[in-house]
Amino acid sequence: MTKNTNIRISLPAVCFVWQIAMIILFGVFVRYNEESDTHWIETKEEKNISSNLENDFYYRYASFQDVHVMIFVGFGFLMTFLKRYSFGGVGFNFLIAAFGIQWALLMQGWFHYLDSDDWKIKIGIENLINSDFCVAGCLLAYGACLGKVSPVQLMVLTLFGVTLFAVEEYIILELLHVKDAGGYMVIHTFGAYYGLTISWILYRPLLSQSKNDQGSVYHSDVFAMIGTLFLWMFWPSFNSAIVDHGDGQHRAVINTYLALASSVLTTFAISSLSQKHGKLDMVHIQNATLAGGLAMGTASEFMITPYGSLIVGFCSGVVSTLGYLFLTPFMEKTLKIQDTCGIHNLHGMPGIIGGIVGAITAASASESVYGKEGYVCVKEAIDILKRTKEMLAESSIMLHKIASNSSTVMNAFPSEDRAKDLKDLDLSSDPLPLASFALGLKSDLQTDSFSFCVSDEEKPFTRIYDPLGFVAPITIQGKALVRDISIEENDWDSQLPNVKIIQWKSWKDSLMELKLLQIQRTCIDS
Repeated sequence: MTKNTNIRISLPAVCFVWQIAMIILFGVFVRYNEESDTHWIETKEEKNISSNLENDFYYRYASFQDVHVMIFVGFGFLMTFLKRYSFGGVGFNFLIAAFGIQWALLMQGWFHYLDSDDWKIKIGIENLINSDFCVAGCLLAYGACLGKVSPVQLMVLTLFGVTLFAVEEYIILELLHVKDAGGYMVIHTFGAYYGLTISWILYRPLLSQSKNDQGSVYHSDVFAMIGTLFLWMFWPSFNSAIVDHGDGQHRAVINTYLALASSVLTTFAISSLSQKHGKLDMVHIQNATLAGGLAMGTASEFMITPYGSLIVGFCSGVVSTLGYLFLTPFMEKTLKIQDTCGIHNLHGMPGIIGGIVGAITAASASESVYGKEGYVCVKEAIDILKRTKEMLAESSIMLHKIASNSSTVMNAFPSEDRAKDLKDLDLSSDPLPLASFALGLKSDLQTDSFSFCVSDEEKPFTRIYDPLGFVAPITIQGKALVRDISIEENDWDSQLPNVKIIQWKSWKDSLMELKLLQIQRTCIDS
């Protein structure tokens, strides 16, 4: 009996109902964050931000564009290699990605970005990148089920996939505090085995015997290569998109770039060796050439060295290509798992390799490699803070307002002991606050520097907090003026001489320049 494939009622119903649900949920929960809200002007003044270029949008948008192209063009066209399902590869990819990013903004928002003050999800450019990452896991799962599921089933697959992704992401990043820059344990390994599980459930015994369903033609392979090239070119952005600004982000691009280049050569070599007359198999070229970028994901920002990146790319290219040659047929014949797009070879195994490489690289980290400031001994920092806290507690002095850019350090202390703007912040996923105030100083956690906040309001000037004497050459000029005025014999309400008024106003106006001052925190060996 032939199954009814008419989706004239079910697909429009699902699309309409779910989109209306998204509108309602967004209306209730989602708002702009401080960098995308109209109150950005007030935020700039409050946090002493001098230029709009410091808005995270200008740091992240280029990477967001690249990742967005990968999601909608790269993954879509990569699945066009099957001549019968080319439209499904691109068209249904478009459908589930558009739904998935909306649901991902909500799910990830509830887990990571929910503001405890008003119970709203505050979104900005980084949220959009993370939602694309979340959807990527569902698109990978679709690759294992290509040709076996309807659009309505794909929507259900995405609904549960995004939900499960948000849960496992929360466990891995927030509870276990794993460092996974490119999301290869979180995104690719999860997506691969989620898709393989669904494919195992939907096993079709006669699928392998249908060349019409499984075969490709010249133009379908060419379209799939377009997807490969888009993914290959933009994968460095995928790995570095949400890495902290600076050397780590720069290093992530370099390491991924080299690993991708290395995996291309090994894939071509193994593919040629495996064929009788040395001809290349397009399935290998379309997929395994990307394995280097995937395997580099977790360790992309680490000091793995350039030649280490080439080694990772070399090994992942070999493993991925051999997977297509031997593991895929074995899985279908023995395990009854039909991996249509070979996601286990492209995402599953390289994701595992990436996790192993990341663990080895992190375990071998040392101060000689990362430098005094780059290598942070977290256990030592926690121990010093706890001992100091206990010592002060003996004298009834409470050490609190603790601030650190290490999530491990912050989570070692109860939330009430943390700085006000860090109490509800998860530093493993949330962006760092621009500033933390202490005794009038502004401590910028992103640049690890001190600066001063000077008010523009016209009111009597009372004091400048400078407990460390950073601006003593400036404040001493004001003190000297007060001393000179005090020495002169004047009545309390008498007018100051014009010369002193001009000097005072000149000095007061010069204080505005303190906004531009940044003093790097310095570590000195004892």
